[in-house]
Amino acid sequence: MAANYHILLIEDEYQIAALLRDYFLHSGMRFTHVADGKDAMAVFTRDAFDLVVLDIALPHISGIEICREIRRMSTVPVIILSALSAETERLLGQQLEADDYLGKPFSPREVVAKAQALLRRSNRKLLSTKADVTPACLTLDATRYEVCLQHHTVTLTRIEFSLFHLLTTHPGRIYSRGQLMTTMYGDQRIVSERTIDSHIKKLRNKLKLLSTDEMIESSYGVGYRYVGMKVSVYTG
Repeated sequence: MAANYHILLIEDEYQIAALLRDYFLHSGMRFTHVADGKDAMAVFTRDAFDLVVLDIALPHISGIEICREIRRMSTVPVIILSALSAETERLLGQQLEADDYLGKPFSPREVVAKAQALLRRSNRKLLSTKADVTPACLTLDATRYEVCLQHHTVTLTRIEFSLFHLLTTHPGRIYSRGQLMTTMYGDQRIVSERTIDSHIKKLRNKLKLLSTDEMIESSYGVGYRYVGMKVSVYTG
């Protein structure tokens, strides 16, 4: 298996976590472990993970809530671990849109095997999408504060344009509201984080006139990142 795959395990039983860690590392994958539900989403949004193994029974925030939040922002494969009955597991997995599920006790070899199968499937899907679709390209016109897609154009305010330009400079990178405020308002004026949220909301509404695809993604409890199409910048 590809050594670059990064697995996130959200599991409060350290003995299980240590066992799975050994098996995943032996399979050539990278591995990150979180033991508490309240830390799970912060870790998930801070790094790029290829697959999540998620226990349902967690302290503070349940695996059910975490799975729903993951699904709200990502299509990353999710394997659910649960001590519930087989029928309940199956129904719960379907409701949460999990990709697979395993009942406790389980074989760590089976967890890794299921993970490998999901990763292969996910990789084939990605390659197929890349082969079949010619990606569109946004053009940012810095002389007019405009964003263009094919024959359609929207005009932004100076702040909106600067904000969008910053996000598109590093696609996928999460910018906190504090970082965005510092960049947008370098004169250190007092600005509420809600001001950034307001600019983002207006920016999203304008971008929807160009494409229905979500270009600016909210990272739970952190900030925002650009997840849209390729961007070119015209500076005159």
